[in-house]
Amino acid sequence: RVRDRYGLVRGLEGGGSYDPGAESYSLWVPSTYRPGERHGLLVWISPTAFGGLRSEELKRLLAERRVIWIGANNAGNPRPVWERLSLALDAAQALPDFYDVDPRRVWIGGYSGGGRSASALLLLFPEVFTGGLCWMGVDTFEEIPVPYKPGHSWSASFERPGRALWTRSRKRPLALVTGDRDFNRSETRAVGLALRARGLERLLYLQIPDADHYFGLRQPWIGQALDWLDAGDRGG
Repeated sequence: RVRDRYGLVRGLEGGGSYDPGAESYSLWVPSTYRPGERHGLLVWISPTAFGGLRSEELKRLLAERRVIWIGANNAGNPRPVWERLSLALDAAQALPDFYDVDPRRVWIGGYSGGGRSASALLLLFPEVFTGGLCWMGVDTFEEIPVPYKPGHSWSASFERPGRALWTRSRKRPLALVTGDRDFNRSETRAVGLALRARGLERLLYLQIPDADHYFGLRQPWIGQALDWLDAGDRGG
């Protein structure tokens, strides 16, 4: 399914091997979780080999919001894109077999290259993910002119969703987070404006003052992004 929807825009046909039985994930579940009490699910795509959550501050935040975190290990930026997308899809579809997941709160997120992959999954698989969080990186399905380089464009990264798919994905809330000194800032802003112009109904753009690309996931910005997703479309 990933190959069919993502397409071959960036050489998705090339290389890599994917054996689900050989993969591992980092899973964090709030200590307050109890069976029968539905929790949200944040599927994370990391730019590095570790897919887990280290920050105690963020763990407290997710616990307050009743959100489970899962991220594939060894699925960082060097991994073929189609494998990263497949790993995230597998996690989103497997976790409800083990935990009580609220189907209205299944979100895809990622940092840097992981944010780029997350944007593709949100727009191409709206039946799986009900919202997306792209931190310091985002992709889209059309060329976007570079405002400070006339004649240059950022390339499309995946196939344009068909009409029926876009009708659904355009209703999904998307949070784009960048920083004043993030080298992806201009592209993130341009992609956000282009998606709005194409009809994306709920898009939040957050630019963190004086933050560079390596600022990390921090409050209050991650909290604002999660609040946005929670206030967005709940299924459909």
